Amino acid sequence: MMGMWWLFQESPGTIVATSDIQTEDIDDLESHLFESSTKCEAHNVNASKICLMTEYLLKEKCIPCLQDIPLKLRTQEEQPPSCFVPKEGTCPYCPGPTPPALDPYEVITTQATVYGISYVRKGISVAVKRCPTCANIVRFQEYSSGFHNFNNRVLITIPLCELLLSGLANKTTSGRMLDTLSFFNDNRYHHQTLRKAFHHFLALTKFQFDFFCFQCGYHPAVVIADANWKLAFDVPLGTFKRPDPDTLSEKDLQVDIVKSWSDLNKSQIAEGLISGTTVANPFSTSVRHSTLAPWMGEHTRVGNVLPKTEAKKAM
Repeated sequence: MMGMWWLFQESPGTIVATSDIQTEDIDDLESHLFESSTKCEAHNVNASKICLMTEYLLKEKCIPCLQDIPLKLRTQEEQPPSCFVPKEGTCPYCPGPTPPALDPYEVITTQATVYGISYVRKGISVAVKRCPTCANIVRFQEYSSGFHNFNNRVLITIPLCELLLSGLANKTTSGRMLDTLSFFNDNRYHHQTLRKAFHHFLALTKFQFDFFCFQCGYHPAVVIADANWKLAFDVPLGTFKRPDPDTLSEKDLQVDIVKSWSDLNKSQIAEGLISGTTVANPFSTSVRHSTLAPWMGEHTRVGNVLPKTEAKKAM
């Protein structure tokens, strides 16, 4: 009750008088309060511009796999600069061969926060550039600098991203890794915000899927996927309802994993672009039993369409 009273005083629009509150609304509460305290100038963007920027980041700003990143870049943290400025000089959205030069950079916030393994720096400036022809925005997104930009308010160091990724490889969740760092360096990490920033990093990262069984090769008879969706997705409450066998079609039992996981990556990338705006995520889809199937490398699967019989378990 004390918490509800405080929220009603400090953020009146947060408490909704309805019983149909989705899981993602509760998970986003901490991120909403945190982002409201870090001011950032909003730009005039719409769904089409968000799609254009998402495609550009996915194509031109991909992060190579762990083996291709220099050891120093992924293990040694640098102090953040006073201002993060995009390096592009010409508009990447206008067609060539001579795209127009971008306007001088404009500082949109001086209250950004950089999270690292050994430090948390606040009061960092972030700038963007605007195209005078198409009015699209270009933001800072350079992994080679040692920093990953999530939403112009929150940036995380590449070594922190690699540490969280190595934790997942050793069956340690990102939340436990952040708790360990909090005890180690006496810094406070906003788990929900950093979880989204880390997923944003993963969506831009190229991975090598070289699964191989020494007895079966690339095509084992049985593959068991061990995962906890609750730690990775905001699953709606309706997902846990018993499916109706009369309305279940063959389409619900098959998933094009290439398209599904590509759309999921785009949704994660777009989250960093729509933050602070009123634009809905154009790539957002509800996660249900038939939405995704475990990813399998191209050498392991027969095709892009895989069976998904999770819904039959509840019949």
